[in-house]
Amino acid sequence: MMDKTKPKLLLAIRPKAVTRLSNVLGDEFSLVFCHTVDDALGKLDEDIDAIICGTNFDESRMFELLRRVKDNRATRDLPVICMKVFGGVLHEGSYAGVEKAVELLQASAYVDFTRWRLELGKAQAAEQLRVLIRGLTCKTSPSPGM
Repeated sequence: MMDKTKPKLLLAIRPKAVTRLSNVLGDEFSLVFCHTVDDALGKLDEDIDAIICGTNFDESRMFELLRRVKDNRATRDLPVICMKVFGGVLHEGSYAGVEKAVELLQASAYVDFTRWRLELGKAQAAEQLRVLIRGLTCKTSPSPGM
């Protein structure tokens, strides 16, 4: 059963990334996993607060999912974090190209988690990802007495 007090994240990732991201995100968020574009689109509902999509999701269909989410009036305002979860650090030119494509397709952020882990260390990289997600999913609660 999902905890409605926690931000609900749709994680469109490869099966091998489930354990890593589950460990990184902890129990701060409600997590919904999917491994294909069709599965991801089918699990989008009004309770989803953000999407994390891996670069190698569904045979490297990250851009297809991003395009379909942003083309749909009902989902276009959802924050989407495109994320490289595994693998080596991208060459600067490749990194810049992916980052620019993600920006043009109106994703909220591109995260090279491998790079973060090397530059910041595992714990700080995990915290930085959680901070990014918190910032994208924070909901303003009404002031008392309203």
